[in-house]
Amino acid sequence: MKHEDGAIYCLGAIGAAVYFIGQASAFWPGVLGFLKALENGRIYN
Repeated sequence: MKHEDGAIYCLGAIGAAVYFIGQASAFWPGVLGFLKALENGRIYN
C-alpha cells in the first residue's frame, strides 16, 4: 500500500464515522456507528 492509499482509507473511515454517528439517535448507537466506521474504513489494517 502506498502512502497516498492510507490517506484515502482514512478519509473514507472519517466519512463513514460522520454518516453512522449522524444516523444515531443516542450515545451507544453512536459508539456502535463509530466502530462500524472503523471496520468499514479498515483503519486497523
